[in-house]
Amino acid sequence: MNIWLLIPIGFVIGLIGSMFGIGGGLFVVPVLHFGFKVPLHQAIACSLLTIVASSMMATMSKVRNGVTNIRLSKALEIPSISGAIFGSAVVGAMPLSVLKIMFSAVAVAMAVDMFKNPVRVLAGGKERVYTAGGEGDAFADSFRDKATGRTVRYQVKNLKWAVPVSLTAGFLSSTLGIGGGVINVPLITNVCKAPVKVASATSSYKLGLTACAGSIMYFKQGYIIPDVTIMMVLGILAGAYVGMNILLRVKAFYIELLFGMLMLGVAVKMLMSL
Repeated sequence: MNIWLLIPIGFVIGLIGSMFGIGGGLFVVPVLHFGFKVPLHQAIACSLLTIVASSMMATMSKVRNGVTNIRLSKALEIPSISGAIFGSAVVGAMPLSVLKIMFSAVAVAMAVDMFKNPVRVLAGGKERVYTAGGEGDAFADSFRDKATGRTVRYQVKNLKWAVPVSLTAGFLSSTLGIGGGVINVPLITNVCKAPVKVASATSSYKLGLTACAGSIMYFKQGYIIPDVTIMMVLGILAGAYVGMNILLRVKAFYIELLFGMLMLGVAVKMLMSL
């Protein structure tokens, strides 16, 4: 295995992961498992560590530009971490086929969710409209959208449903090595009714802690491969730096469309390996 190839591959993954707020874990696992023949559990462990690194890089710019909803992230973080700890504790007893089916099912479901708004626009409808929160609303926020030049105001909704889903996201983060981002972004967009750029930024903010909780358990079980992880992290950090700046300048329509297409493709690849 030529591990130096992991640096440019990691760059592309970091670029995509930072833009979409998914940490890149959705792509690290298939690349390591299929491309470099790394056993699935070890690939998941390495993926979680790369998510910690890319989350730290991507978060800096997004918080500085006011896109991240930190209050929402804190509300969802505890259930995410709880799910991650539980998932990493039971993953060793789960068959590979079950993990692959879970991975594919999550990716397809989230792809369908993210296609809703682009399909509406292509059919001649209007883009998603967000409800502005009133004064005193705890999770109301706004940000300056550089792609349109407008200030977007929104109010987070359905938090009581978001918390249990976030627990599930944490569990899948550890068992699948995806960092929970592929659930967090559609969750915040479709359940909490926040803009996709806010969902991406908020997801990046909380991914690091969730992945860190899971990766500690993997480390104790000896699943970490140091040289593979280091090379992937170097590439991902560089890609995340570029991706976080692109996100702020791209229209939400394209982010949602590409997000759905990428997840659908990975789901098909994972199912074909069964």
